[in-house]
Amino acid sequence: MIKKSAVSIISDSELTTVYTVPNGKTCELVMVWITNPDTTNKTLRLDFYDKSLDTSVTILEDYQVNQKDFVQIGGTENSFVVMKEGDKLMAQGSHNSNFRLILAMKEHNSIIQGG
Repeated sequence: MIKKSAVSIISDSELTTVYTVPNGKTCELVMVWITNPDTTNKTLRLDFYDKSLDTSVTILEDYQVNQKDFVQIGGTENSFVVMKEGDKLMAQGSHNSNFRLILAMKEHNSIIQGG
């Protein structure tokens, strides 16, 4: 198991991939922090893409993050999302947004070695 973090800046472009589970790995997504450093309230979209089903699930849609504020998703004991190889977390901000996302995760080999 490897504990990792990923950081991304999200603006008003297309839906942007924040994290993709690498080949040969599974991931426990433990926590997501979303900050809005701007001086106005902005909205955010956050999607989970499941490669095995080739489908996306919207977690947050037009979710308002107030100016100079943050949102925390997860972080409590036994609170995590299991992601498989090729699954993605994607985000998109509203017009002129400048969100910062920080992901905390644990990656595991999806193949048991030496057993």
